[in-house]
Amino acid sequence: MPRAPGRARRRGGFMAVFTLNIFDLAQIATDDPDGFANNGGYQFTWGVSTVTIAPGAVAQPVAVNDSADGFFDVDAGPGQALVADTVIDGAPYAAGTGVEAEYVIVVQDSSGARYDLQMVSVGADAYNIAGFVIQGAVPPFGDALTVVQTFDMRNGVYSYPSSAAPPCFGAQVRIATAGRGWVPAGRLLPGDRLCDAEGRAVRLELVLRAARASANTPRPVRIRPGALGPGLPLRDLWLSPQHRVFHAALGALVPARALTGLRGISEVRCPVAYVHLVTRAHCLLLAEAVACESFWPGGWAMAGLPPNIRRRVRQIMGRRVTPAARLLDKRARASYCHACRVAGNRL
Repeated sequence: MPRAPGRARRRGGFMAVFTLNIFDLAQIATDDPDGFANNGGYQFTWGVSTVTIAPGAVAQPVAVNDSADGFFDVDAGPGQALVADTVIDGAPYAAGTGVEAEYVIVVQDSSGARYDLQMVSVGADAYNIAGFVIQGAVPPFGDALTVVQTFDMRNGVYSYPSSAAPPCFGAQVRIATAGRGWVPAGRLLPGDRLCDAEGRAVRLELVLRAARASANTPRPVRIRPGALGPGLPLRDLWLSPQHRVFHAALGALVPARALTGLRGISEVRCPVAYVHLVTRAHCLLLAEAVACESFWPGGWAMAGLPPNIRRRVRQIMGRRVTPAARLLDKRARASYCHACRVAGNRL
């Protein structure tokens, strides 16, 4: 998760420090012959041009000083600058270099869902597009996404903390353990033995505590007791929007956000502290008696982690990780949600 803003001293007052998850430009492609080098996205033809984010794309957390507000904007000049020397898309930039959201691309996937991408320019050159930021929901990687809108001068809209963040458990959610019973995720420690959905003991290798969600971050999903069937969950189950829940009949994992709108399941605007539980293999853990995934090292999940933690996760899980169950695609999710409404939300 991006960290909450801190404070950095500067002459004449204070400057807020934010973390922005930036993907290198090399991790996105377009069929438009003019590419991304533009100061407003005017090269794209709406409804025709497409962009594709590379499968396995990973962002890097970049610290940015912002003397104006908590929004990542365009034409901010020196008021929005890199905190430290940083390499973006293979090019080195010195601390103090200006960084801006030069323009916004709104893209649409095959199911009709829309996503916002901010194209990032670095330095004084508006045409030096070095990377991009995903704001809000994360689009499917590897799929051609149709450009349906572009915006220039889109200021005061996209906050730093809303840039794509990984899935995790609410710290208060109880996880089944071998020998200790139900333990809140926030109290688990490396070496604890967890119970998977098959009743097997799984060693917890790493616990990562993320920043508390704020009013500007994607809202957590709350699943009320019994919303997924008798005793499922036992108590309120708090998950980040992208955290996946297992559907036994489909043999697939569904993001919590896809369940919202069903009875007893909703996004709630309230502060929640998050925890990642990393095991050697991706597995299904019991969270308030509901089978939910352990940490999945997908591209955008890894993007929210500092480089040293990212390396540690790869040491634990390896570079080729097999999912514990099939990951439902967008169209299947829509069919699933409809089936849930008909069946009364039962897993």
